[in-house]
Amino acid sequence: MIDLARVSLRQESSVLPSDQPPAAKYRGLQQLRAAAAISVVVSHVIVRAFRDVPHDPRIPDLVKHLGSLGVWTFFVISGFIMLHVSWRRFGNDGQATRFLRDRAIRVFPIYWILTIAYAAFAKEATPIANIIKSLLFFPHPDALDGQPYPVLALGWTLNYEVMFYGIFGLGLLFSARKNGIAFILGALVVLTLMGRTLGDLGTAGTFWTSPIILLFLAGMVVCVVRCQVMSSAFWRWSGLAALALLIAEVPVSMLVFEPSSIWLPVSMAVAAIGSVALVTLCPGPSGGLIGRWGEFLGDASYSLYLSHPFSIIVVVQLWIRVAPDLSPIVVVPLAVVACLMGGIACYMLIERPLNHSLRRMVEGRVLRT
Repeated sequence: MIDLARVSLRQESSVLPSDQPPAAKYRGLQQLRAAAAISVVVSHVIVRAFRDVPHDPRIPDLVKHLGSLGVWTFFVISGFIMLHVSWRRFGNDGQATRFLRDRAIRVFPIYWILTIAYAAFAKEATPIANIIKSLLFFPHPDALDGQPYPVLALGWTLNYEVMFYGIFGLGLLFSARKNGIAFILGALVVLTLMGRTLGDLGTAGTFWTSPIILLFLAGMVVCVVRCQVMSSAFWRWSGLAALALLIAEVPVSMLVFEPSSIWLPVSMAVAAIGSVALVTLCPGPSGGLIGRWGEFLGDASYSLYLSHPFSIIVVVQLWIRVAPDLSPIVVVPLAVVACLMGGIACYMLIERPLNHSLRRMVEGRVLRT
């Protein structure tokens, strides 16, 4: 049996600063991570389950909206956490290097492993150049349709994350925190303006100057409000309110706005930012057993996000070979459960022990030097 309390306690130290008081360790943020990852999983499961059968024409819009909302929420969370864990690191010797090292240990290994595995088992050979660019988080046209997706397509979000980490690492070099934060926020704004005003910037340039990077900025602003303007105001229902906001946003915005309306992405941004603000500015209790499971799935959300395409492939093959007449409506929940189990297994058996070993190895070398 998994000791969820112990797992979450160990994970808190890697998510938030060790010098933060217990009240500032946001359990709701981990639960929100789980909700975001599950929304992405559900969207991809629906896509595959209904791909070869007649379906409601609104399903593609629903899927796109649901997946995008999950990713946008991830980006806002990332902006908040990166600033929160680094609040006292600005200007301190070696902290920029340590930040980038910690991010690399956390993000690179499991992504590299699953990217190589995906390329190895793909039906068609993947160009070596595309694999290398994918492993280096460099946006490039894929071999299938020229879209800017890496070999493991989900890695497109990591191409944004790694770019943000690089900018953030530069900001940590400033001796004054306010100047470092201003540099990071300014860089994100300038990049967005470049993308909107300059001509053809190429695949990588166009990708890295998308307005989506402003979601990192939004998460940082929430963190500044939390640390500089107000202290946490306890509200026991903040987690449920954040979840309700995310759940309600999808059907309400799809009913109210046309797919091409500018207000559709605005509503998604408001929901993503608002949910993060709720669980950080007004953090509530853990939420009992369900809350602890939410925290645990939040800890495992990165593995769940990266591994679920493999689980979907397995479920679809079983569906085709064992029960081809099974309705997609039944397959969807079964596939989601399979993805959750696969993500937990990936986290427990690969990601967590690998990260732990790498941290011990790197920290041991630092101590010896």
